[in-house]
Amino acid sequence: DGASQRRIVTVKQFLVALLGQTNFDLCAGSLPRAVQNVDHSQTTLVKAFEGAFIYFNHFIKAQSYDVVNQEYLLLAISRGAAIICADGNVGIDIVVPVLFGTELKKDKVTAILIQSQNSRHYKAKIQYPVFMNMNPYRCGLFDRDVKESPPVLRMVFALASPTPAVSSPVVADSEQRSPRTQQQTAKFTAYEIWCAGASHETFAVVQKDEDAAFAALLKMMRDGRDVLAQQHYSEGIRRVLRQMQPLVSTHPDNISLFAEIAPNMEEIPLADDAEE
Repeated sequence: DGASQRRIVTVKQFLVALLGQTNFDLCAGSLPRAVQNVDHSQTTLVKAFEGAFIYFNHFIKAQSYDVVNQEYLLLAISRGAAIICADGNVGIDIVVPVLFGTELKKDKVTAILIQSQNSRHYKAKIQYPVFMNMNPYRCGLFDRDVKESPPVLRMVFALASPTPAVSSPVVADSEQRSPRTQQQTAKFTAYEIWCAGASHETFAVVQKDEDAAFAALLKMMRDGRDVLAQQHYSEGIRRVLRQMQPLVSTHPDNISLFAEIAPNMEEIPLADDAEE
């Protein structure tokens, strides 16, 4: 409660509040998979973000891709805002501004970059290409003139995962790394957390008695916004209208007139993740 407690929190405090102490502890000692400076390759997540602070009490829905940059996020910090990215933003959906130190300076600004997925194809197993697509230079957080960027934290919310899990990629320590990997691997340093599921077991901000409500809400969003369901049509009329829209969804009425469909096609079994 910001009215009775300090509104500015550390990155650690934010993550503990979001994920819970147990889940945070699973990731606190993780190492960066993208490394800008070899000297930082053995710096853990919790150590890297010491002295980094977060302050926001509302979200702003962006209408432009260009708002994801250090200059704008500096203004967002001063306003107490986090960003919901413009529709179609490459790789990221939410940006939580982070400031290293207590002086409002552009070069001290970084962010927690979040991609939220409600597809059943994203499960408890980490999919590394998703993190790779969350490039802080490509998304605009750092411009091309930034040579020494502060570390970023990339998070993926795999909300439709049937198995709850919070994990970070396993990175070999310096003794196990090959000579090729004991060097700069990127233009930036990034830590990563994969959050699977949307229950109290994944997010501490979700109460146990809210699990079913969140699951139902996410399923409804996956099913799409069926305009027909919002109109006062009889079920017979809805069926005919759906039959006139073949393949727009996996609903049996959208398929049955021209193809034989298997039972439960609306929730087809998904294959296990395959390595590339």
